[in-house]
Formats: sequence, C-alpha cells, structure tokens
Amino acid sequence: MAGEGEPLSLQEQLARRRRGAFVGRHAEMAAFTGNLGTGPADPAHTFLFHVHGPGGVGKTTLLERWERAARERGALTATVDETAMTVPAAMDAVCAALAAQGRPLKATGKLLALHRQLRQEAESLAAGDAGPSVTGTLAAHAGLAGLGLLPGMGALAGAMDPAQVAQGVDRLRGLLGARFRDERELRLVLDPVAVLSPVFTADLAAAAAHAPWLTLFFDTYERTGPVLDRWVRDLFVEGRYGALPATVVVTLAGQRAPDPAVWADHLDLVAALPLAPFTEDESRQLLAARGVTDEAVVAAVLRLTDGLPVLVGALAASRPGHPDAVGDPADTAVERFLAWEPDPDGRAAVLAAALPLELDEDVYRTAVAADAPQAAGRYDWLRGLPFVTEHGGRARYHDVVRAQMLRLRRTRSPQRWREQHERLAAAYGGWRAREERGRGVGELWADEAWRAQRLHEVYHGLCADPRAALPDTLMDLARACTAGPGTARRWVRMLTDAAEDTEAPALARWAAALGEVYAGAYGHGADAGASDTGLAARALTVILERGALDRERRAAVHAVRAWARRQAGRPYDALADYDRAEQLGMRGFLLHTGRGDTRWTVGDPAGAVPDYAAALAAEPGHPRAPYVRTQLGGALMRTGRPAEALAELDAAVGADPASALAREYRAMVLLSLGRPADALADAEACLADAATPDIGHLMLRAVAHLELGHRELAAADLDALLADPAAVRQWADDLGPYVPVPRVLDAAPREH
Repeated sequence: MAGEGEPLSLQEQLARRRRGAFVGRHAEMAAFTGNLGTGPADPAHTFLFHVHGPGGVGKTTLLERWERAARERGALTATVDETAMTVPAAMDAVCAALAAQGRPLKATGKLLALHRQLRQEAESLAAGDAGPSVTGTLAAHAGLAGLGLLPGMGALAGAMDPAQVAQGVDRLRGLLGARFRDERELRLVLDPVAVLSPVFTADLAAAAAHAPWLTLFFDTYERTGPVLDRWVRDLFVEGRYGALPATVVVTLAGQRAPDPAVWADHLDLVAALPLAPFTEDESRQLLAARGVTDEAVVAAVLRLTDGLPVLVGALAASRPGHPDAVGDPADTAVERFLAWEPDPDGRAAVLAAALPLELDEDVYRTAVAADAPQAAGRYDWLRGLPFVTEHGGRARYHDVVRAQMLRLRRTRSPQRWREQHERLAAAYGGWRAREERGRGVGELWADEAWRAQRLHEVYHGLCADPRAALPDTLMDLARACTAGPGTARRWVRMLTDAAEDTEAPALARWAAALGEVYAGAYGHGADAGASDTGLAARALTVILERGALDRERRAAVHAVRAWARRQAGRPYDALADYDRAEQLGMRGFLLHTGRGDTRWTVGDPAGAVPDYAAALAAEPGHPRAPYVRTQLGGALMRTGRPAEALAELDAAVGADPASALAREYRAMVLLSLGRPADALADAEACLADAATPDIGHLMLRAVAHLELGHRELAAADLDALLADPAAVRQWADDLGPYVPVPRVLDAAPREH
C-alpha cells in the first residue's frame, strides 16, 4: 500500500474507485465515520452500535464498508460471524483477525490453545468408550452432575455457578489430578469464560494502545446473540472482566433489535440503527451505477425487489434490457442474474451449488457433478461471484439469493431436487463413515468434524424427503442435545433451514418447539450449570411429548433423557426413564450400565448389581465391559459379598491391567479378606502409575503395611495423609466399613 504522500498505484486507484461506488446508506456511513472523528470524551461519541434489519437488507455489506473505513483511519478491526457459536470461538475469531494485522493477542491465543487441548482430553476421558479406568472413576464418584464431562457431553461453553465449579474442581482434582496439572487447568475446562475473559480483556487493552481505535464487529447476531449477548454486555459495558480503553467501538448486526432482557438497563448507551430496504432513490442509484437506466426496466426491478439491496444488485448485475426480462426473483436469481454467463454449464453449476448449506471444493464437485460436469473445475470462479462469501475455507451463498434459487429448483423439478439432495446426503454419509474408524457413539459426538458431517448428511436427507427422514433426525437431535447447547443450537438451526428450504410445516413446528428451549440459554452465568444437562432434558421431553416416534425410538430417547436427568442431578427421574425404556422393549448393555450407574449414584449398590450383571451377560465383549466388571466388583464389595467381588475384579484387572479403580477396589477386597500382601501390590501399582499420589491409594498402602507389621514403611504415607485430615476423614467415612481404616488413624499419633 502506498505510504502517505506517495502516488497511488493503478490497482489502488481502481480499488478506491470501486469502494466509492458503494451505493446508499449515506446516513449510516456518516454516523460511523463521524463517530471515529470524535474523541471518546465527547458526549456525542458512541461506543456501541446495533444495526438491525431483515435478511438481504445489506447489514453484512454495511459492516464490511464500516470495517474498511475504520482501517483507513488506522483502526484495528475484527469481525465475528455466525461460525462463533461459543464465547471461546468468538475470542478465537478476534485473535485471528488482530494477528493478521500484526497485533496478536498472545496470552489469549496460548490459553485458547490450551483450552482446546484440555477440552479434547477431558471429552476423550469422559466419553462413553474412553476407557474403563477413568470412565469408571467418573461414574463411581457420582456427583459430577451438570459439569458436562460425562459420556456424550462436550465441555461447557460458558461459565458456571461458582459453588458448583469449586465442587467440580475438588472432585476432578482427585479423579483426574494426574492428567490436569493445576486448578487453573481444571477451571479452564469447567468454566472457560471466567478464565479466558480477563486475559482476553487485558490483551485487547494492550492491542488498543497501539492504534487510534479498536473496532469489533459481531455480524449475523440473530444467530450468535443467544450465546454471546450477555458476555458482550459483561465484557464491554459492565467491565466484569477488567477495564478496556475508551477507544474501543463495538458493532452488533442482526435481524432483531437489542434484546431488552439483556440490554434494558443499558439502552441509553446503544446507538440503534434500524436498516431499512433501499429507498427508491437508492435503488435507482445502484441500477444507474450498473448501467440500468431504462425507466420501464427500473420500474420492474423496483416492483419485484421491494428495495432489498441483494436482489436489486442481482438484477442490476444482469443488466436486463427490457422489462419482460425481469421476472420473479426466483427466476431472476439464475435466469437474469447470470444472463451475462454464456456457458449453460456455468449457470447450471450456480443453481446446483446452491443446494448445500456451505461449500468446499469436494462438496461443490459433488453438487454439480450430474447437472454441470464441465463446470466441476470452476470452484474458484464460483467463489468470486458477488453473492458468495467465504469464511474459514467454506463458501456460502447469501441467504436471500440462495432461498430464491432453492425455490426455483424445488418447484421446477421436484424429482431432480430429491435426487440431488440424496446424492449429497450419500456423499456426506461416506465422508462421515470414514471418520468413524470403529469409534464408539460417545466419542463420535464429542468430535466436531464428525458432527458437522452428520449434520449436513441429515440436512440433505430432510430436504430429499422430510416426512421419511424426520424420525431418524429426531434421534440425532436427541444425541445433539447431549453434546452441549452450542451443538444443539446448530442442529436446531439446521432443522430450521430444512423447514424453510422445503417449505415443510411439520419441520417448522419441530424447529420452533426445540428452538424455544434454547432461545434464552446463552451458556454463561449462574444458571449455566443447568443449561447443559437441564436443557438437554427439556429438549428431550419436547421430542417425547410431541408423539412422532415409534416404540423403539421412544425407548431410545427415554434412555438418553435418563442420562441427561442423572447428570442434571435428578437420578430418581432418570431411573423412571430407564424403567420406561425397558418397558418399551429396550434391552442391552447400555441400558443396564446406565441404570446401574444411576442406582450407584443414589446409594443403592445392591440394586446396581443385577443391572451390571445383566449388562455383562448381554454383551460380554463390549469395549466398556472391563469398566462394568469393575463397577460390579465394587457394588458386590459394598453389599458384603467380597468373594464374588474378588472374582469380578480379578477379571477386570486381567482385561485392563492399567485400571487404577479396579486395582483400588481389589485392594480393599483383599484387605477385607485378610490378604494384605496382595493388597499392597495393587496399592503400589496404583501409586506407580499416578503422576501425583492419590489419598485413597496412600491410605490403602498404609493399611496394608500396618496389617503386615511394617510400621516404619507406613510412616511416610501417614505423613502425607495427616497433611490433609479432612480428605482422610471423608475417605474413612466412605470406605471404613470395607478396610481397617481406624487402625491407620489410631496408629498415626504413635508414629509421630
């Protein structure tokens, strides 16, 4: 770029001229640029704009122009769009934008990378098929309800109640202490917003110090607002996470006005800019700039577009020479907008490529293969079309243009419409199947890439045949609800898209009912502990109560709701759901394991025994069988059946020698059977595999040494135990009936 005083290159002159052709919105441009010309102390200065208006009215185009104007004035800028469905994702987008301008948010970037790593690790450990030792520990220490770290649940996207976080940190420190190094890492998994936001704020403040303005734009806010709105308010208005300089200017842009539930106390600080369709003069100006001046043609364009800039621009680009050439916008989207494209394959490719929700080169080739095979190599051309935008390597049509193209395709050739969507569904299904590689269901739903492929596969299945695809779609939605509110919202949005794109009233009713569950859930604040599993249970109740499922699917959804209710702290309701699933004919490993774990949760190990035994009888070779055998052994121990417990625990250790929980239980049983030497070997194995000693394992080793008369060897363990007497007492109260804990406590004073 030319420096100040240097002559502009030809390309820069052309770029400026093209930017100067921006039509209309003079008042809005003046409001924004004029604001950057005032000082922050000026009472007229605005720090928060809220642009709102219907789809196709030009919000994104206006924000792009505002961002360009801000950069021309030396501002740092960043845009967050609809891909940011969690607070950490929004921070990530800002980090990437500022890094590209030479102002990386280094501390935030490092912490976000650590958050992603820890979240993946936690999800892997907590997934249903993650491995018996850790998964068994999580289930055995029931009470991680609502923390989102159990099979199928992603780590929380937002903050949690402080007391719940503290309780979760205490439990996870004991359970996963060997894998999570300190309390901050645990909190970064459990409560990322609270940990990340102060660092993000400090980084933003430091970056802003190097520029006259820092301007942040949140586009497509009707989609991201439910997740980001309160965080945006807390961060930028209330200063909850630290002070920001007064040179920060924030713009929110969506289809709706500011949410009064969030902004009621701050509306005096928000400059609301409702964006209306183009006036007749603005539409005429755009048409004239594109060479469309014939009054009859202009009148036809004005009549058909209602002033929506995206449609006015589409018609202007096609340069219609006669009013009869200006048809219904659905026809116009292809027939007139691409009238200048002489290649029929190119025009057919544009129409075919409108079917997917988003595009990469593989999806594009699949979409156009049948209708426009000669255009299969023209993906780069498609990306350059004026109604196509790109983010993160994915291209998307503008919603209004795409809607017109889809309507044209669906109404002109319903059978072709169905065949194309079936082909796209099959392609996504093939890509999704390759990602599975034998992984279990819980692990797959924790995998964002797999979820995305499945979502697009389901979308195209719905578009091909809404009625036939709905029952299986509801099953996928049930699982999506257990993967966290962010994932659930994406699936509800997909269902909404399918309803609009097919004009299927039944899908629209389902989308509205499920959307209502998540409308006020933003994954941040004191109620976030309930927003994961509690919202999942509510959504699953909607699915069950609307009566669209057959007996087998109802049983499966009852089982999923049982899981959600147990994690939300409602174990007795969960037991009722498991029983109902069984009454509807569901059997098998997962049902009995889930009900056994729930009975363990409510303090009924005797009731858990038959369920664990039934799970093993149903599927002895299941990948989680060693975990279930461990649980069965623990339940038998707690019900006074040590000999049977030992047989199960021997088998569990044989199947998974690395299972610390199986060895821990077996050490207890061996001590109760008077075999301290064997118990000592298990306790030593547990401690050898742990990065930091566990209180329970130290206790078991101390008990074994004392039972063997090795009082001096027990002394070091007793020192460590007495450093945390509360934890020792809790362990003793819980497990004292199964091992001779009082002897340890009595012996400790004599050794010291």
